[in-house]
Amino acid sequence: MCFPTKFENIKTGIELYLDPSSNPILADLKGITIKLIESGLSQIPGVGLALAPAFGYYTSKIQTDVDQRRLKIFLNELVERLKSVEVNVNKLSQKEEFDSFLQDTVQLSIESNDKIQPFISNLVSHQLKKCKPWDEANAVLFWLKKMTSLHIQVFTKCLNAPKHKLISGKTDSDKTFIKFFSETSCPNEEFMYSITDALDEYDQSILRLIAADLRGMGLLEKTDGSDFDTEYVLQVSNAGKWLGSWVC
Repeated sequence: MCFPTKFENIKTGIELYLDPSSNPILADLKGITIKLIESGLSQIPGVGLALAPAFGYYTSKIQTDVDQRRLKIFLNELVERLKSVEVNVNKLSQKEEFDSFLQDTVQLSIESNDKIQPFISNLVSHQLKKCKPWDEANAVLFWLKKMTSLHIQVFTKCLNAPKHKLISGKTDSDKTFIKFFSETSCPNEEFMYSITDALDEYDQSILRLIAADLRGMGLLEKTDGSDFDTEYVLQVSNAGKWLGSWVC
């Protein structure tokens, strides 16, 4: 369901309302702009009536230019994703659960840096589209709260890593092995995807610490079998694939 004019108006309004400029003309316009944004949001089928008043409430809590920039990115990312979302009105009728979820996601947005905003937006739009149990959506939110932008960067690289290649050069279509080192200690490792090579601007030690964190969260795991019996050759777990389907 797509409403290009409406969504473009909302995005323009967000840019104006969250503009950090102290220009007195802009300040006079912002009171009018927020009403226009709320009106546009309220017309989004299903979720609009909940999003519109929430926008006014949360923007009133913004204290700094950093908060403004983060919320602007989050809202623009979310509006972009809502263009293609079919909202199940009946399943979103649990207003208390929805309000609580929205409050927590906006709070996380304000507390998170710019790189994390698209993943928070993906979480919200996924829930609006799939209408999963609220406990599951909140579990995803809990995992996001535990991750820095580098955690998410490494996790995304792992999710999108190419399938493992055997020494023959053929692809093993069932496996994706990821190594957190650059050197090769056995022939097969030459064909693995290396996080340290992909993110060579970071020290290998911090990438290994991130790997340990992601493994502790259950998102990465050791590979099957004993061919690569090391804590620095890992694969994405089923839980990691589940989380990735929500936020990536």
